[in-house]
Amino acid sequence: VVGKAKDIVKVQNNVFQQIISSIIHIVMYEECKNQWSMSRPLLGLILLNQEYFKELQQNFVSLQPTDKQPLLAKCFGNLMNEVEANLLGKNRDRFTQHVALFRRDVSVQLHLPRSDSEQSAAENNMS
Repeated sequence: VVGKAKDIVKVQNNVFQQIISSIIHIVMYEECKNQWSMSRPLLGLILLNQEYFKELQQNFVSLQPTDKQPLLAKCFGNLMNEVEANLLGKNRDRFTQHVALFRRDVSVQLHLPRSDSEQSAAENNMS
């Protein structure tokens, strides 16, 4: 099954890369009310196209001001921290939690506007 999936990725590589890029962009910059629905396909796509994901990370980091680059690189590192190369339920749940933390950390580190619910959660964490 994995071999067939990798063959499909090779044939449709640009499509999968655009999907990964779009999901990461949505998570980072847009109001994403249901991060679970973003994280589930994202993990599988990252696992199938790890080299592109590394390139994408480097691209996003390089587009930031020099002082923000290490912060965003750390956010991306934390996204995949302790995430294994499988789609088992526990691993997908861990990745989903990491996506939520990634979004929060990116918005804080890059000083992006947050949704009302994220702002409320951040304020509750500070008290």
